[in-house]
Amino acid sequence: MGQESFGFSASDARRAAARERGGARVERPPREEPSPALSVTELTREIAGRLTGLGRVRVEGEVSGFKETSSGHVYFDLADEGARVSCVIWRSQAERALRARPSDGAQVLVHGKLDVYGPHGRYKLIVDRVEPLGLGALLAKLEALKVELRAKGRFDRARPLPALPRRIGVVTSRDGAALRDFLRTRSERWPLFPMRLCHASVQGPD
Repeated sequence: MGQESFGFSASDARRAAARERGGARVERPPREEPSPALSVTELTREIAGRLTGLGRVRVEGEVSGFKETSSGHVYFDLADEGARVSCVIWRSQAERALRARPSDGAQVLVHGKLDVYGPHGRYKLIVDRVEPLGLGALLAKLEALKVELRAKGRFDRARPLPALPRRIGVVTSRDGAALRDFLRTRSERWPLFPMRLCHASVQGPD
C-alpha cells in the first residue's frame, strides 16, 4: 500500500495556533497621548507651587558667604558635603531672626519656607529664624544675655565710684596666713576700718 503525503504550510500553522488560542486577537496597549507643552513661566509656577506645598521646613547646614546689604536684607548660602541652597532674610525679619550674627563656617539650624524667583529660575529658602548649633549655640546664648543686660543698663556706671568703700569684704580662711596679712596691712594704713570676713576653705581636700 502506498504512502499518502499531507502538505502542512506555514499559514496552516498560524491558523492552527490561532484556533488553539480560541481565536483571540493580540491587542496592543493604547498609545499614551503626550502631555501638553508648558511655557517656561507655567513650568516655573508649577515648581513654585510644589515647593510652597512643603510648608515650613527646618534645615541644618554650614553658613557660607554671609552678607548684610545696605538695604537691610541678609543673604547667605547653607551647605553640606552634598548640596547648597541660597538663603535670604528680609529686612523686616532680620532683627528677630538673627539674635547673633553667624560667621562663615558656623553650623546652624534655619527655619523658613521655599520660594522660586522666576526671572532667574532659582529657588531660595526664605528664612525667618536662625539657631546656632553646638558651641555656637552656647556663645549665642551668652551674647543674647549680654544684649539683655545692656538693655537694662547693667553695664552702665550711672553713679561714680566713692572715694572709699563703706566696708571691705574678705573671703578666705579664718585660720590662714592671708587673713593675718590683710589685718596687718589694714592696721598700718586704715586702722579699725570696717570689714566683713566670709570664711572659706582655701586649701586641702575639704
